Amino acid sequence: MIDQPLGLYGIADTGYGDPVEATTLLLEAGVKTVQLRAKHWTAEAVSEVAAIIHQRCLDAKAAFVVNDHVEIAVKLGTAGLHLGQDDMPIEEARRRFNGCIGISTHDLEQVRRANADGADYIGFGPIFKSGTRQLKPPLGLAALQAAVQASAIPVVAIGGIEPAHVRAVLETGANSWAIIGAIFGADEPRQVLEELMAFQSS
Repeated sequence: MIDQPLGLYGIADTGYGDPVEATTLLLEAGVKTVQLRAKHWTAEAVSEVAAIIHQRCLDAKAAFVVNDHVEIAVKLGTAGLHLGQDDMPIEEARRRFNGCIGISTHDLEQVRRANADGADYIGFGPIFKSGTRQLKPPLGLAALQAAVQASAIPVVAIGGIEPAHVRAVLETGANSWAIIGAIFGADEPRQVLEELMAFQSS
């Protein structure tokens, strides 16, 4: 999984402002993987911003993951591509893209299918109630642990995770955890990032 260390998986979500600024904060904090998520942007707008973020990640020796847009991932040669359940099948994406491919999962059936279809890692959630994209009910820590046990590939926990949850999330065996709202919705995002990055060395 893209040399991702145990710890924070960064997501620059356009729902929380400028993704380039978000990426800069994440990279300055030492985050080693950054995913661009721009669900309601045109492909042209995503492509323009992705090129900037891709270069910044290269400069910081961090991995850049594009959400949804396989053609942009191919054009830029990004480290990774992340797909949702309603995006193209992993097999088709694999024919077009040579990098790391992850997929969002929300139950054990999807976890097992992602493993069988050849994904490199999975996102699993939402773990807790989230204000970012709460389209599904929270699954909880027990479900996360079951997903980890069912998966032979790395699991990134996502959805409503706060700094106070991180230790319990790590105890499930999850490889990484993605946090958006608790960082970029905070008054002092740098302070929150500093607190979160402390788990990487604890």
